[in-house]
Amino acid sequence: MIVSRIIDEETRDGVRMKAFILGFPTFLGEGRGLVQIFTGGKLARDVYVLTEIKSNPMETGLVTRVPELAAILQKDLALPGPEPLIAGEWYAHYGPFSYYDDIGPASFTTIPLGREEDRFTDPISDRKVVPDDEAEALRKRLSLPPVEEVLEALGERA
Repeated sequence: MIVSRIIDEETRDGVRMKAFILGFPTFLGEGRGLVQIFTGGKLARDVYVLTEIKSNPMETGLVTRVPELAAILQKDLALPGPEPLIAGEWYAHYGPFSYYDDIGPASFTTIPLGREEDRFTDPISDRKVVPDDEAEALRKRLSLPPVEEVLEALGERA
């Protein structure tokens, strides 16, 4: 469920960004992570960026639970069906804001969200690390703000 206020603003190039902290149940307690959804403008389809934040325990990682998170988003965003989520581009986002260990600069991994029968799927073996040049193009296409700024605007910490 959405556990923070929601940022809903237009970025340059007419892209709309919604950002919020999503809470989700795990067998080790509640997990939390940053979700940013980019729509409109010159985007061919919606883009979902799931960012791991280091204040969330590693054992309850956001990007290890994508099918469950998609179901939560469908309900919380009052989507009429799973189609808008499946049609979007999904990315896991990691960086210095994700872990206390130095893992290097921010990076992205594709998430192949799908649907089988009545549930979302995420074949992890089909995930791909986004090369640096494509990651930079993605940041520019989305006008992706720094994670720390988004978290501060939400009253959160990494």
